[in-house]
Amino acid sequence: MEQQNTLYHPSFEHDNCGIGAVVHIDGSQSHGVVDDALKIVEGLEHRAGKDADGQTGDGVGILTQIPHGFFSKVAKRQGIALGEKGQYAVGMFFFSQDKAQQDQAKQQFETLAQCSCAIK
Repeated sequence: MEQQNTLYHPSFEHDNCGIGAVVHIDGSQSHGVVDDALKIVEGLEHRAGKDADGQTGDGVGILTQIPHGFFSKVAKRQGIALGEKGQYAVGMFFFSQDKAQQDQAKQQFETLAQCSCAIK
């Protein structure tokens, strides 16, 4: 048998993972799109939708556009001035429980974010 020069192997293939997409092709926002996406999530029977106990999941979710009106209102209450719609980003980070590593990671992110802002 010929040796492959690749990291792919058929044994890595798994079943029951996938993606569902619900969009307005023109980019308009609506609660209907979110409702339809949640219906897809509710119908999932594999591990992302329901865990072994049939009650909980371990990672399924939906991706939406940034709700600019909501973010602006909340940021203003915190004394943070956001840019215009589409001029900022939102992120979720999972930091180490170790305080020193957490502080280091936050500092690295702040440095990268400041550098990125300066490259306009």
